Amino acid sequence: MGSVTLRVRSIVWFVTGVLLATTATLMFANAWRVDAAPGDDDATFVSITPCRLADTRPAPARVGTAGSLGVAATQTFGVHGSNGECTIPTEAVAVSLNVTALGATERSFLTFWPDGAQPLASSLNPAPGQPPTPNAVTVDLSAAGGFNVYNDAGLVNVVIDINGYYIQGSLTELASRVATLETATADLETATAALNASQPFTVASDFTLSPVTAQSTATAIRQVTVTAPVAGHVATIASGYMGEGTDSQSVRCGLMDSVTSPPLGLDLLWQSPTGGDESHLSASRVFPIAAGETATYTLVCENLSGGTSTIASPQVTAIFTPAP
Repeated sequence: MGSVTLRVRSIVWFVTGVLLATTATLMFANAWRVDAAPGDDDATFVSITPCRLADTRPAPARVGTAGSLGVAATQTFGVHGSNGECTIPTEAVAVSLNVTALGATERSFLTFWPDGAQPLASSLNPAPGQPPTPNAVTVDLSAAGGFNVYNDAGLVNVVIDINGYYIQGSLTELASRVATLETATADLETATAALNASQPFTVASDFTLSPVTAQSTATAIRQVTVTAPVAGHVATIASGYMGEGTDSQSVRCGLMDSVTSPPLGLDLLWQSPTGGDESHLSASRVFPIAAGETATYTLVCENLSGGTSTIASPQVTAIFTPAP
């Protein structure tokens, strides 16, 4: 009986521990998500090929102008621009470093900080006889674009390599850009819809074509005009019918635009068969259009017969689509 009771208690404690661990994990995750919201302190890490900012050892190892750090000494290292073997943009607000302390004569500690009062903190802890061991250090940059290094005791050399830097405003900037893009897209969709709704097509009553002569040219039947809010394409569609009573007549029609084609100079896209009432006319073309450009799209037809021909219910539709 006692063994069973112990097992039950063990199971109860195990389940309780799992629930507490799950709760703590959820609390931590929720806290992380809140902390990750866009704000003024957001930053994005930009990885670079590691470069040597400074090496305080004597020549030929030295990089930069700084020498060994002495007792209670502070050395300032510039980062923005070209320093040592590194070139870091002025947008950088912090840097990720690999720092190696070499040749320490006493047990000491090094502190890295941007500016202002020195913090009571240790970034490295060199000691005499210690093998070269790099340590990762991330430090904010001062308004002047650099940072300070303090050595507490003895003499020590430092090798400072930069493997990346941080720029500010990543999430905030991204949110702003997305909002701007969404606004621009909405405005463009509204303008496109308004454009297509206000000038979708032209249509009128039947159109009679006179017989062709040696001097005649194709005749403009219907037109539609479009002004593009941005660069894109205009799909034009023409339709109509050969009217009744036009047997043994032949008509050919096509679409042209006023921007890229000379007047009435476009190859015609459709030709009716000779004879046959109610022969269907159908033609389409897609034309490029520049931002702010106004173009007129025209259905042109030519009567190839010796008598009159009728185009019944001719219409032209123009649909504007922004370029991707």
